[in-house]
Amino acid sequence: LVRAEGRQVVVCDARTGFVHSVMTGHSDLVLGVIFDPNDGNRVVSCSEDATVKLWNVSTGICTATLTVDSRILCVVFSPDGLTIAFGDEGGTVRLHDAVTTRVKSRIAIGSPVECVTFSPDNLTVASGDYNGIVRFHDATTAKVKSRITVDNAVVCLGYSPDGTSIAVGYYNKIQLFNAHNGANIVSPLTCDSGLSCVSYCPDGQVFAIGYGKNIQLFNVKAGGKIQGPLSGHSGNVTCLAWNKEGTEIVSGSCDRTVKMWDVETLKSSLTAAVALTNGSVVMCWDYCPIGTNTVYGESNGIVRVCHVSTGQAKCALTPHSGPVTQVQFINASTIASASDDGPTRFWDVGTSQEWYAQGFTFFKGTSRICNKMTMGKYVITTKGDFILVHQTDTPVFYTVMRPVAFFRAPSLVRTIECTGDNIVAVCQRGEVLHLRAAFLAT
Repeated sequence: LVRAEGRQVVVCDARTGFVHSVMTGHSDLVLGVIFDPNDGNRVVSCSEDATVKLWNVSTGICTATLTVDSRILCVVFSPDGLTIAFGDEGGTVRLHDAVTTRVKSRIAIGSPVECVTFSPDNLTVASGDYNGIVRFHDATTAKVKSRITVDNAVVCLGYSPDGTSIAVGYYNKIQLFNAHNGANIVSPLTCDSGLSCVSYCPDGQVFAIGYGKNIQLFNVKAGGKIQGPLSGHSGNVTCLAWNKEGTEIVSGSCDRTVKMWDVETLKSSLTAAVALTNGSVVMCWDYCPIGTNTVYGESNGIVRVCHVSTGQAKCALTPHSGPVTQVQFINASTIASASDDGPTRFWDVGTSQEWYAQGFTFFKGTSRICNKMTMGKYVITTKGDFILVHQTDTPVFYTVMRPVAFFRAPSLVRTIECTGDNIVAVCQRGEVLHLRAAFLAT
């Protein structure tokens, strides 16, 4: 996931919340962020500082900056990832080549551009402005193909996956139009507070809207039948996105939380999967593979275990002096947690007692240490982006092993080398991590 956080752009794991990179460079609030649909290593952002920035996710480096003379309110990639479109407060939509950043076209709207989007076939760019006009432009020639007028400022637009219809949000209403001729498909549907965002399910049968602190689902095939609301945010919902399977919705809010909602559960009981918050920022979470518990780590160093259906807290662990960066169930009764403060700790879910406190202390270095692997009674392996340490009483056959510690790297681990109590990991994206595990020297 990528999110705007003040003047920063933050990329984190969609499941665990683990922060992969924090990109800084904007001098004012970031108003929009989006991944390149064909390259998960590229992100584009727009800001009130009147710039659009392209970022390399792996390095966190800004690769290009586009500057205009007005606040930029919205930005989007074309579905093929070749074009960037953004709209500004001065009333202009600009299209730039996403590779060279060369200007492709400049479209004068005359009113602040609140939202912009591409049709799924990349041929049309649609913009919504403060005066309530939706314009459809040829993405190559910039000529106006058609327009739709509503009775208030347009705040959000969403194309159906097949490109035949478009959802237009304005004030507290959402309306569905034919994207080709502007004909009304579904009469305006009214919400009880201001609309903020709209997003189509990949199957095209349902779209979701954010309004106030709630989320509502509309069944297009059933003539706009309403499902919901999904309530749980304490601040206004600011953004929505579906997973590729159309089974979950992710929502972001002014309450500084991101929540995942189970659509199947919603359909059957109007009860969404519990989103976990408890005062501080949720940094990471994990579901128990067997059972009904979930665990999450907070920015204040607390690890909490909750019942996954009710959200009721079962226990609160206070092992860390820094933000908890990772939590994981080792099995149904054991939790491992890692933190910026260094150590990895292990906890018994039933007793809330720490049963093994050995772990890694992380520090960055600039050179690789290439020595022969010496592990003794410890077995150090990698699995994806994890470095795993097990202890065995029979180091020759490794028949009985128990987990001792783990560390999650920022990308896939290619090689590891060990000497004394030091482990050096070289990652796929070029990162070199130096880990100190004092127990290895014993």
